Amino acid sequence: MVVLIISILAAIALPQYFFAVEKSRAQEGVGMAKVIGDAMMEYYLINGAVTSNLNDLVVTIDEKKHFTVSLGTDGGNFYMQVSRTTGDYNFLHFVVSANPVFKGRIMCRWANERGHRLCQAIGTDEDTCAYYTNPCTYVR
Repeated sequence: MVVLIISILAAIALPQYFFAVEKSRAQEGVGMAKVIGDAMMEYYLINGAVTSNLNDLVVTIDEKKHFTVSLGTDGGNFYMQVSRTTGDYNFLHFVVSANPVFKGRIMCRWANERGHRLCQAIGTDEDTCAYYTNPCTYVR
């Protein structure tokens, strides 16, 4: 009887525990996006240009085993991406953008239901970012 009760409690508590751990990791990713975004804006203000090389930025990041970081340019957009290594979700931060709706915003984009649930937990209630075609939500 005791084993049955413990099994039931574990079945209920463990998924919530793992979700809380992943939510904490996601907050780490948002923090990385903000720090790198600030360094990107500093580079842009000093040099009057953008870079897609992370080594050009005056920032020290510890790319933990949970995330990878990449920089990119797309038309008038200068962005950075912090991606979860599991592939469930990533954060896209438009530091410089031709579209004022994107500028300075951090988006949480998901690839599956698990990522969607996580993006909703740390983002707004919106399931769609304005003027963006991929499923995402803005980070608070």
